Amino acid sequence: MVIEWNKLKTCDGHSNPNEIPMAIENLFSDNKEIRKKGYWGIDNHVVVQSDLYDSAPYAARLIVDKLLSNKLITIEVVKILSELYNGYGQEILHVGPLSGRRIDELCKEIIHESESYLSSSIGNLSGELADEVNNLLRVLSG
Repeated sequence: MVIEWNKLKTCDGHSNPNEIPMAIENLFSDNKEIRKKGYWGIDNHVVVQSDLYDSAPYAARLIVDKLLSNKLITIEVVKILSELYNGYGQEILHVGPLSGRRIDELCKEIIHESESYLSSSIGNLSGELADEVNNLLRVLSG
């Protein structure tokens, strides 16, 4: 999917074509500090205090695709998926291949695609990561 990030809005206006994709890459880093930077690169731009911007469904799409292809679950990935899933955005998306539907509905639909993988992986996780995955799974199944 070709995403024209510069046509999508974030809380700062139109997004920089490099910032959100880089933040998503950072979510999957082996380095915890880089993952945190990735989390805040999405949380402070794509979703802010539960408000979803029109870049949110595209960010969700890339995160879920990367999660399912790399099979790497990090706490930052799970937390940002929770933020995107629980976010509020009743506006209709008007940009790109996902246009024509509500922003929050798109995010929920996309994130649901990770449910099966997360469910099957929970036995291999522990501590805070397992707790966060269980919390997200409860929301997805509810």
